[in-house]
Amino acid sequence: MKKLFIPFLFIFMVLISCKSDDLEILEEKTVSYDVYVTGSENNTACYWKNGQKTNLPGGAGINPSKIIVENNHIYVFESSAFWKDGIKTDIRQYLTVPAALLLNIREFYVENDNVYLLGYVEDPNPAAPSQKYQFCYWKNGIKTVVATDPGEMVFNNSGYSMTVFQSTVYISGHQKINGTVSSGYFK
Repeated sequence: MKKLFIPFLFIFMVLISCKSDDLEILEEKTVSYDVYVTGSENNTACYWKNGQKTNLPGGAGINPSKIIVENNHIYVFESSAFWKDGIKTDIRQYLTVPAALLLNIREFYVENDNVYLLGYVEDPNPAAPSQKYQFCYWKNGIKTVVATDPGEMVFNNSGYSMTVFQSTVYISGHQKINGTVSSGYFK
């Protein structure tokens, strides 16, 4: 019995010593991250950083959908407004789009503190009736038209997204060509 007990005791000691070494390595490599979440509580726009809630000024009746943290700035987005470090910006005013025109912002993106917005806007002076709406993005308030003709664009789809890579804007979306809806991207 003693002969069987000693090998098992040795194996048990090796396993325990390896396990404690692994824990020390894990403790040394543990990195701390901040967790941000946005939404609304009590009908007021807010965000949480590591569980600590911050109400956003002018956020009554607003439910934000996106939060981006970049270069120590906190950006919170809702389709009619965005906040940077708690300062609210009305998107319609930011883009200087009159209240009488249709404006629908679908996406918000920030890269190197440049603010990008994606959506469509009504053109007050279209070249043709079929070009009444423009699908475009804005970089820091400057508009770039991606496509026109609402008959060919599927504007009411929520599947649009945008990213910026090496200063090039990529937009995923849908387009109707000759009656067939196709998915793809604009560059």
